[in-house]
Amino acid sequence: MFDWQIVCLMVRNISLTATARSFLLSTAKRMAPAGETRRLIKCEEFEGLVTTDGASARLGSFGGTAFKAEIETNRGKGLIHFIVDLDVEYDPKDSVWMSRRPGQADNAAFN
Repeated sequence: MFDWQIVCLMVRNISLTATARSFLLSTAKRMAPAGETRRLIKCEEFEGLVTTDGASARLGSFGGTAFKAEIETNRGKGLIHFIVDLDVEYDPKDSVWMSRRPGQADNAAFN
């Protein structure tokens, strides 16, 4: 059984490095206790906006708070939907990031 801290539901138009994923996770983990619903972000790889309405989301047996990031990189703009379990202590070595690219997974059954 995995102890997942983050699950990415969808990434559009870009790919994320481990550093970028860690940055998004730490941003979400800082936003929640502060009661923030939106935060401007900027790091070496991208800049943008992370938002949440505090809604819970589930993916199988994993659940947490839903977040959305709209970012711009030197490769273009991207949209990321992700879930963070705010009750779990974060350790970058143990995080799991699963992505779903629209169309690819949906069409896999037809190949």
